[in-house]
Amino acid sequence: MATEGATLAVETGAAPPFTDDEFRALGGPFARLTRVLPYEEQKGYQTHYLMIGLEMLHRMTGREDVWGVYRRAVDWFCGYPDTFDSDRPLREHYGGILCRHVAYAYHQTGDVRYLDTGRRILRRLMEMQDWSDRPARRGAIGSSPMYVSLLFFGVPFLLSALREAGMDE
Repeated sequence: MATEGATLAVETGAAPPFTDDEFRALGGPFARLTRVLPYEEQKGYQTHYLMIGLEMLHRMTGREDVWGVYRRAVDWFCGYPDTFDSDRPLREHYGGILCRHVAYAYHQTGDVRYLDTGRRILRRLMEMQDWSDRPARRGAIGSSPMYVSLLFFGVPFLLSALREAGMDE
C-alpha cells in the first residue's frame, strides 16, 4: 500500500517522485531503481482505502487542498485531463468502488462527465454478471467478500447521484 500511496501522490502532483537514495532505502526490488511500475501495480488499494480517506477528510473539513488532491486522483483514475473518455475505468473498474468516487466528484462539481463515466462502469459490471445455472452464482458479479464490499461501497453512491441528476442507469 505504501508504494501505491506514493504513486498516487506523485501522479496527482501532491509529492515529488522518490530520489535514487529513497528508492534504494526501500530495499528489495526497489533497490534496482525501476522507475516505471507495471500498470497492474499502480492502482488498487488507492481506490478503496486512500481515496475514501481523502473523501472523508474533505467531508469533515471542507479543505480545498484535500478536495484538489481527491479530484486529481479521480481524474487520474478516469484518464482525465488528457482523455476523460479513457477506457481505463472500464478496464480497471476496481470492483465498482470507482462509482463512489465519480459520484462524489459529481456532487462537488456538477460535471455530468463523472456520471457518464459511472454509467459506463455500471454497464461493464452488468456485462460481467454470472447468468449460469449455478444458483449460488446467478446474477453475481464477484463472489469474494472483498469484491462484494467494493460493489456495496461504490455502486449505491452512483445510483443515488444518477437519480438526483435525473439520469437513467
